[in-house]
Amino acid sequence: MLTKTQEQMNELLRELKLGCVLVEQKYDGTKCFRHYYLHKSEQFVTYRQTNRTLPSPIRYYINQIDEIRVGFKTRTFDRLIKHKLLRQDDEQCAFSIFSNNYRDEINLLANDEEIRNIWIEGLQYLIEIHSQIQQNYLTNETNWILNSFYSITKQRSDSLSKDECRQLLIDTFNTKVSDEDFERFFQKIDKNSLVSDEFLELFHSITLRHDLYKIMKKYANNTENQTIDSLYLTAEQLLEFLQKEQNQFVLKTRKNDSKCDFTLESINTNEQVKELIQQFESNDQMKENGHISLKGFRDLLLSDDFTLMKPWCSRFVYQDMTRPLNDYYINTSYNT
Repeated sequence: MLTKTQEQMNELLRELKLGCVLVEQKYDGTKCFRHYYLHKSEQFVTYRQTNRTLPSPIRYYINQIDEIRVGFKTRTFDRLIKHKLLRQDDEQCAFSIFSNNYRDEINLLANDEEIRNIWIEGLQYLIEIHSQIQQNYLTNETNWILNSFYSITKQRSDSLSKDECRQLLIDTFNTKVSDEDFERFFQKIDKNSLVSDEFLELFHSITLRHDLYKIMKKYANNTENQTIDSLYLTAEQLLEFLQKEQNQFVLKTRKNDSKCDFTLESINTNEQVKELIQQFESNDQMKENGHISLKGFRDLLLSDDFTLMKPWCSRFVYQDMTRPLNDYYINTSYNT
């Protein structure tokens, strides 16, 4: 298959967002004809529910899909073929989606091979994009927030009311926000409901780390003219912080993540710090200037290489764990 250009992939995703009728094949031979589509956020696939008395449509989140399998290669399809509930010729239209660590499975038939291939190619493209994105802490967090947002939107609604937003902040994110700050945000946008991007803005505005703001002010220049939103550190200032406060090491690993193939590298040059800024700063202008904002600073400190637990111990099995359990001492205490 020839590699598609980005424009062609965007067109393919637009087709998935319009959706089409696919037939879900159940293990007992039952067929469900549903209009499946990719949500405009590109976070999940779902279907239209015309009967409001039925449960809300199931959402198949892209970041939870384990495999897209082509053809009759599942137990369900095998059984349907064996009992002559499907024709062998239908295989060119068949595909299956496995998700949730292979615990969930859906077997589908498209109208023709071309439509099936559009779904397979589009979903595999999104899975690859999400797997690359998940290497970045920042986007991982965004996915987590958006998944929570979409999990409580009704049917195809793309917004949450003011009360629903507050409840989501309390129940899911355990986030405390004063009535004054909450109302001020809604007055600012002059609306009584929020779409996903607006909810992200609300979430970030009420979860600013004032403790990190104080730390940054110790190393930044001209802080009297900078607010919590405009404060930044240069590469030199960030390097000074990492050397004085963190005594920081960066874990370097190869792409295959071999547990024996890593080296520890101390941070002692501006070039190393600029690489960190490029990785964790989301503001393009800040990146271009070699600066890191409060949010980028927070994301850097919350990343794996900056955790209190030594990453070369927490990421890999570095001791002999092949012995029977009673050969080991368990480090415990009164509380644990």
